Amino acid sequence: MTNIQKNSIFKNAILILIFCVFVAIIFTISKTVSEKSVSEYNLSLIAKIDSLEQTIIKIESQVNYIDNIMTAIDSTKFDKDWFLFKWALMQVESELNPNAVNEYTLAGGLYQHMPISRNGFLREANRVQNEIEFTDTCRFDPLRATMIFEIVNFYRNPNKDINRAIWLHNPTAGNWYKERVLKKYEFAQLVAYQL
Repeated sequence: MTNIQKNSIFKNAILILIFCVFVAIIFTISKTVSEKSVSEYNLSLIAKIDSLEQTIIKIESQVNYIDNIMTAIDSTKFDKDWFLFKWALMQVESELNPNAVNEYTLAGGLYQHMPISRNGFLREANRVQNEIEFTDTCRFDPLRATMIFEIVNFYRNPNKDINRAIWLHNPTAGNWYKERVLKKYEFAQLVAYQL
């Protein structure tokens, strides 16, 4: 099964989920309409529609995020193990939250890239290539954050060695950090190769 097919299946599952939530809300509203006055019904209906709209916006945001990741993957030769490693690293760094910020180091985004004013992947990506100027806000864009990670590894780790990639990403971290990333990576491999 290709990534595009998996992405399509995921989108269809999300749409079915949205439809089910909508049907459940309509069922709940129709059940309670006989018990309430028309004005109470209207207020309840408006609140439930607002809640449904907020849920749909959140789900659409997650689908768009996955679309961006899948576009980035499909635009390059797909390396499943490298992708699973990046997933594990992002899981450890940000728990897959593209808006995560470390209040002590100011690292941010999925990969917890350091601000451009400090040494790190963002500054290194700008140093080794001249095509794209990465700024601090790029850390919070999943596609650009991944590009930054890939550029640095292309120049400093062309063989995509996982242990070297971990060290490049966080050279001052102890062995606990490496073990944690590798544990997440092994879990991701276990799940991915079962599909």
